[in-house]
Amino acid sequence: MKQTNLFDLPDLIQNGNQKSFYNTIHLHAAELKQFKADAKGQEKIILKVFEGCEKLTPLEVERRTGINHDSCKRAITNLTTQNKLIKLGKEDMILEAKGKMNHRWQIK
Repeated sequence: MKQTNLFDLPDLIQNGNQKSFYNTIHLHAAELKQFKADAKGQEKIILKVFEGCEKLTPLEVERRTGINHDSCKRAITNLTTQNKLIKLGKEDMILEAKGKMNHRWQIK
Protein backbone atom coordinates (compact mmCIF):
# COMPACT_ATOMS: atom_id res chain seq x y z
CA MET A 1 0.00 0.00 0.00
CA LYS A 2 1.41 3.41 -0.99
CA GLN A 3 1.91 5.82 1.89
CA THR A 4 0.09 9.13 1.56
CA ASN A 5 2.45 12.00 0.79
CA LEU A 6 1.08 15.29 2.14
CA PHE A 7 3.46 17.22 -0.08
CA ASP A 8 2.15 15.78 -3.34
CA LEU A 9 0.10 18.76 -4.54
CA PRO A 10 -2.29 16.94 -6.92
CA ASP A 11 -3.38 14.65 -4.08
CA LEU A 12 -4.01 17.62 -1.80
CA ILE A 13 -6.44 19.34 -4.13
CA GLN A 14 -9.94 18.03 -4.87
CA ASN A 15 -12.17 19.86 -7.34
CA GLY A 16 -10.04 23.00 -7.00
CA ASN A 17 -10.34 23.06 -3.19
CA GLN A 18 -7.82 22.07 -0.56
CA LYS A 19 -8.79 19.00 1.45
CA SER A 20 -9.79 19.57 5.07
CA PHE A 21 -9.11 15.99 6.13
CA TYR A 22 -6.17 13.91 4.90
CA ASN A 23 -7.22 10.26 4.94
CA THR A 24 -3.89 8.81 6.07
CA ILE A 25 -5.67 6.20 8.21
CA HIS A 26 -7.64 4.77 5.27
CA LEU A 27 -11.20 5.35 6.49
CA HIS A 28 -14.12 4.35 4.29
CA ALA A 29 -17.59 5.70 3.41
CA ALA A 30 -19.65 7.06 6.32
CA GLU A 31 -16.75 7.28 8.75
CA LEU A 32 -14.62 9.18 6.23
CA LYS A 33 -17.51 11.55 5.50
CA GLN A 34 -17.88 12.31 9.23
CA PHE A 35 -14.16 12.98 9.67
CA LYS A 36 -14.21 15.38 6.69
CA ALA A 37 -17.21 17.21 8.14
CA ASP A 38 -15.50 17.44 11.54
CA ALA A 39 -12.35 18.91 9.95
CA LYS A 40 -14.39 21.54 8.08
CA GLY A 41 -16.16 22.41 11.32
CA GLN A 42 -12.82 22.83 13.08
CA GLU A 43 -11.71 25.30 10.40
CA LYS A 44 -14.87 27.35 10.97
CA ILE A 45 -14.33 27.38 14.75
CA ILE A 46 -10.68 28.36 14.40
CA LEU A 47 -11.47 31.14 11.93
CA LYS A 48 -14.01 32.53 14.44
CA VAL A 49 -11.31 32.53 17.15
CA PHE A 50 -8.99 34.51 14.88
CA GLU A 51 -11.78 37.00 14.12
CA GLY A 52 -11.91 37.86 17.82
CA CYS A 53 -8.13 38.04 18.38
CA GLU A 54 -5.19 39.92 17.01
CA LYS A 55 -2.40 37.33 16.65
CA LEU A 56 -2.29 33.67 17.68
CA THR A 57 -0.03 30.61 17.53
CA PRO A 58 -1.44 27.10 16.96
CA LEU A 59 -0.88 26.37 20.66
CA GLU A 60 -2.90 29.44 21.67
CA VAL A 61 -5.68 28.30 19.32
CA GLU A 62 -5.62 24.84 20.92
CA ARG A 63 -5.91 26.36 24.40
CA ARG A 64 -8.87 28.55 23.40
CA THR A 65 -10.79 25.87 21.49
CA GLY A 66 -9.78 22.53 23.00
CA ILE A 67 -9.18 21.24 19.46
CA ASN A 68 -6.24 18.82 19.14
CA HIS A 69 -2.95 20.64 18.43
CA ASP A 70 -2.29 18.75 15.17
CA SER A 71 -5.81 19.56 13.98
CA CYS A 72 -5.23 23.23 14.81
CA LYS A 73 -2.03 23.26 12.76
CA ARG A 74 -3.78 21.54 9.83
CA ALA A 75 -6.69 23.97 9.93
CA ILE A 76 -4.41 27.02 10.21
CA THR A 77 -2.37 25.78 7.24
CA ASN A 78 -5.56 25.25 5.20
CA LEU A 79 -6.93 28.68 6.17
CA THR A 80 -3.62 30.26 5.21
CA THR A 81 -3.69 28.50 1.82
CA GLN A 82 -7.26 29.77 1.36
CA ASN A 83 -6.01 33.34 2.00
CA LYS A 84 -8.14 33.70 5.13
CA LEU A 85 -5.15 33.89 7.50
CA ILE A 86 -1.65 35.22 7.09
CA LYS A 87 1.48 33.87 8.74
CA LEU A 88 3.41 36.66 10.41
CA GLY A 89 7.16 37.16 10.22
CA LYS A 90 9.94 36.31 12.65
CA GLU A 91 9.50 39.64 14.45
CA ASP A 92 6.06 38.43 15.64
CA MET A 93 7.22 35.03 16.94
CA ILE A 94 6.74 34.32 20.65
CA LEU A 95 8.35 31.96 23.14
CA GLU A 96 6.04 29.06 24.06
CA ALA A 97 6.11 25.51 25.39
CA LYS A 98 9.45 23.78 25.79
CA GLY A 99 11.29 27.07 25.22
CA LYS A 100 10.54 27.10 21.49
CA MET A 101 9.83 30.19 19.39
CA ASN A 102 6.52 29.88 17.50
CA HIS A 103 5.04 31.75 14.58
CA ARG A 104 1.76 33.60 14.91
CA TRP A 105 -1.05 34.09 12.40
CA GLN A 106 -3.78 36.68 12.01
CA ILE A 107 -6.89 37.32 9.92
CA LYS A 108 -6.08 38.58 6.45
